[in-house]
Amino acid sequence: MERDKAGVAADKVQARREEVLDQVMRLQDIVIERATGSTFAVGAKANRELDLEYRRVRGQVMKHADARAKLPDFVSRFSDLQGFWDWIQPEKSTYAERRDLIRAGFRMLITYLESVGDFPDDAAISETLEKIDSESVRDAEREYDVALSFAGEDREYVERVAEVLDELEVSVFYDRFEEVNLWGKDLWEHLHAVYSKESRFVVVFVSRHSAKKAWPGHERRSALSRQVKGESGRILPVRLDDTSAPGIPSTMTYMDARVLAPEKLANLIREKVDVP
Repeated sequence: MERDKAGVAADKVQARREEVLDQVMRLQDIVIERATGSTFAVGAKANRELDLEYRRVRGQVMKHADARAKLPDFVSRFSDLQGFWDWIQPEKSTYAERRDLIRAGFRMLITYLESVGDFPDDAAISETLEKIDSESVRDAEREYDVALSFAGEDREYVERVAEVLDELEVSVFYDRFEEVNLWGKDLWEHLHAVYSKESRFVVVFVSRHSAKKAWPGHERRSALSRQVKGESGRILPVRLDDTSAPGIPSTMTYMDARVLAPEKLANLIREKVDVP
């Protein structure tokens, strides 16, 4: 049974608050560590590493408007630990005084995040619910669970994936399953619609063949247009060799067909699209 959407949204809000609380606690520990000189004796390398962590964690916390508004002034003002050190060194002369100042500065934010109040506020929760609802409606209107994009030279592997997906009752767009449906249609327009909006996910089989061919390129660009519309996570790239697919970020996670049987890949796709 599908979980109550409000409950799902509330769980996400709770998890987000706990994540931000962990980040804030770590940020407090970092500035205390620098203010009490515990890494100074270790050397410049340790201080550089601590500064990099400070920048990273501070950046994560600053992404959240509620947390950013309640950060201590000395964190908001200083984007690196050197600036913070130059300020606190003359401000408080003893380690105990520095620790007390830092903890007092973080107290309001930590108390806020530990409270039972929602984070973010009710307006943000409503926005989350609306997004869940709109995504659910959008997915319900998709014609296919998944569309397969590939070059003809790679058909043997892809066709077996399509067959297994069909056996698993996954609604799949695969050209040989669509011969009657495609008959007489403008393929350029129809394929753009399939890969850009009519399928929940697009599996892009990347190979030296698909990287050079017009139709796989058109399908890939159509799928990538979803990123511009904010539909992230809908492109599922699969490597058939070491070729890089134009337009697909190198940081995107791939599956590797060289080590996965078609049956195994089909089951992973089924799990991804979460078909009952």
